[in-house]
Amino acid sequence: YGTPTVEEVCRHIHKCGGIAVLAHIYNYGLEEQVANKLLQDIIALECLDGIEVLYPNFTQNQIEYLKKLCQC
Repeated sequence: YGTPTVEEVCRHIHKCGGIAVLAHIYNYGLEEQVANKLLQDIIALECLDGIEVLYPNFTQNQIEYLKKLCQC
């Protein structure tokens, strides 16, 4: 069947009564700019319920960026 899309994953999570939260975006081995672009693309799908903002490996700048995104 292949890898499901983000929208399919979110839809399945919601169908099962869960909430779709993107965890530790900066720990996926991506450059920060690439991670931020990916995050923007996922947010544009309007299927996420939350984003993990506080994580031990995140820099203060990353935390502030994520907080700002969550306030929109």
